[in-house]
Parts: sequence; structure tokens; C-alpha cells
Amino acid sequence: MRCWGYIACVMFFCCIIFSCEGKKSIQPTLRFVYFNSFESAEDTTGWWGIGERMFIGDPSPEGGKRSLYIGGGCIQPTAFIILPSPIEDGYYRISCWGKVKEGSFGGVIVLAIAGESEKRPEIQLGIHNKEWTFYQSKKTLHCPANSKLRLEIWIGGFIPAYMFIDCIKIEKVK
Repeated sequence: MRCWGYIACVMFFCCIIFSCEGKKSIQPTLRFVYFNSFESAEDTTGWWGIGERMFIGDPSPEGGKRSLYIGGGCIQPTAFIILPSPIEDGYYRISCWGKVKEGSFGGVIVLAIAGESEKRPEIQLGIHNKEWTFYQSKKTLHCPANSKLRLEIWIGGFIPAYMFIDCIKIEKVK
């Protein structure tokens, strides 16, 4: 009698394995190129203008334990990172959680093709709410193979300003 129990169990698992094998997801695949929730010193690697001292215990609703608190003035961009070149052409989108400091002006997060051109292709997120808000670019940025992406944070100008950023993400959408 034990033998029949084992056989039934094996048959049951085989049915599950073979019935799941042929199903495919109909959801489009998004590939994350970059993600940062500004939690530790390693999260500053590659950034110009960002240090761990700028991470504070005010995370976004989907963040970890910390976020980036950044302010700026005349020198722009306030911070940036240049990401490795993609191997193939692609279209990219940026998203993040952000808010501005009470009594402060907002800022902009820019994703662009790295280079010296003044008319470079780019997409932007304007951070302007005083409460944590999820922002996502409506447009995508085309990045040719072997071109580098440059992620920038612009805040302030003639008047200093401050904002919080968390869970910044770059996704390849096609």
C-alpha cells in the first residue's frame, strides 16, 4: 500500500511541473539598469557630489531606512553619476520617490546621454511636492549601444534649495 502512496505523490508533482512548463508571462519585461535607495557608503560609489553624510533617516514609503537629503546652489548639476555603456540600443525611463524641504524650491532629476553636446537627448523628473511622491518619466530616452547614460540631480540656483530622493531607478523598457 505504501508503494501506491509514493507513486501517487510522484505523479502529482509531475503533473504540476509539466502543466506549468508551457505558460508564459504576458507582462512586458522591464530590466533595471540602476537602482539606489541611499542606505550605505557603497551607495555613493561613482557619484560626484554625494556623500554618506547626506543620507538621513527619512525614507520614502517604499524605501529602506534612509534617503538622500541634497541641497544645491549655483554649481549645477549638484550631483551626477555616469553609468556603464549599454551593449545594445535601448529606451530607458527613470523613476524615484521625492519631496522638497518645507519652504524650499524643488529640483530636477535628469537622465541624459553622456557627452559634451549642449543639445543632448534627455528626460527629466521635476520634484516639487512637500510630501513623499512617486515620480516616473512619461517619456523614454533612446540610448544607442556603447553610449553612456548620465544621471544628474539639479537643485537650487541663485537661491539655495533642498530635496529628498529615494529609490531612484532606471529601467530599460525596450
